[in-house]
Amino acid sequence: SSLRARSSAPAIRGDPGDFGGAPGPRPQHIPCLLKEAVDEMLPPRMRNFEGKYDGTYVDCTFGRGGHTREILSRLTKDARLFAFDVDPEAVSVARQLEAEDPRFKIIHRPFGDIGEVFQPGQLNGVLLDLGVSSPQLDDHHRGFNAFDDAPVDMRMNQSEGISAGEWLKGVTVEELAWVIHAYGEDDDAILSERIAEAILVRQSELGGSIPTSKRLSEIIRAAKKGTNDTHMHPAKLTFQSIRVFLNHEMEQLDTALAGAMRTLEFGG
Repeated sequence: SSLRARSSAPAIRGDPGDFGGAPGPRPQHIPCLLKEAVDEMLPPRMRNFEGKYDGTYVDCTFGRGGHTREILSRLTKDARLFAFDVDPEAVSVARQLEAEDPRFKIIHRPFGDIGEVFQPGQLNGVLLDLGVSSPQLDDHHRGFNAFDDAPVDMRMNQSEGISAGEWLKGVTVEELAWVIHAYGEDDDAILSERIAEAILVRQSELGGSIPTSKRLSEIIRAAKKGTNDTHMHPAKLTFQSIRVFLNHEMEQLDTALAGAMRTLEFGG
């Protein structure tokens, strides 16, 4: 199996961040460590004399298909590749690839369901590329980006669950501080509480809701004034924490890892 993080884990806090600079057009999304990640996923024993790989594989997060297409380019005509994604826009792109390549199938379910979809020992390789993708950050209706005058949503699948804006209306300072500390500002519980209190006080002053992601980021920036956020937008870790919590990303990861261990063959 191969595991790499896109932008969800607190361990990347030294990264400049996905919205650490001024807004503007992005270049085409290119998956990080594309070749290296796929190299690690494919078991050498499944390689044939032509250099192609037999077997059945899973890309746990289709995104826009960067890893999926790379994997397909390495497989034999009889191999199979499945991908999971909950984002309807990602699934729409995947359906097009599905129509082009009979070896590929998209599964519109959380990647944590891998252990329910596949049988023990059925898979030869699994790849997980975690976090939010740059196309999702660029979608101005999603609310992932701190610069957007967009609703505070942050859901991977906007047809399920409640938005971040709705969640913030019913959360307490203690609950919000716990989320920020657990999934974002992991080294400073006091700062997490200060941010949480600032968000909810300002929300009340604004009539009970925060209208846009940009306004939310401005509240967080003000609350963190005087702290060191070198190479990182001040709101990045708080946005990350709310997104991870709302989308159950850590629970999905735990379930996916356990499911992958059950469904991978020995040596996969």
